[in-house]
Amino acid sequence: MELPQLKELNLYNLPKIVSIFPEIVTPKLEIMIVYTMMSLKEIWSCEITSSKEEVYNTIMLKQLCIGECLSLIVLFPIPVAKRLKKLEILEVSWCLVLKSVVSDENREVGSRKFESLKSLSLYEVPELVSLCDHVNAMELPQLVKLDLFQLPNIVTIFPKVITPKERMNYLRIGKSKRLILCQVKIY
Repeated sequence: MELPQLKELNLYNLPKIVSIFPEIVTPKLEIMIVYTMMSLKEIWSCEITSSKEEVYNTIMLKQLCIGECLSLIVLFPIPVAKRLKKLEILEVSWCLVLKSVVSDENREVGSRKFESLKSLSLYEVPELVSLCDHVNAMELPQLVKLDLFQLPNIVTIFPKVITPKERMNYLRIGKSKRLILCQVKIY
């Protein structure tokens, strides 16, 4: 289904939906809110074919809020994460089996950059082990808000978080017993 002018997509309580993209093509989508989708296993398909490559080059998403998606294991495969250049707000809550925000099955080692991400909130994601697989550094040059709560299995946010100290204005971390922040570099 193609929705070329759609800017906001809200999906609530759709128990039989397993995947959202590439079934829906929305090149101008800026805001996506997904809640209470019990069977959702992936938002973006991990298998991006060359015919779909053009669509993924134009991801305009600025805000993504995901909650109560009890079958979701990964938010973004790496080809999608690389194209999220405008993402400013990422909120994930009550995704009880989510293991990673960005997954890289090809194990590309190196730095990842979310150039526009200003706010990252993770709440009650008990199985989250890492934000990004196989990464040496995660660059967040625009980050102003970091909110982490109830993440019992995550040990470090990233191997290294790089964000300018003059930008950070909100930091909340709670009930994350194993979390180590000593590798956060704020300059």
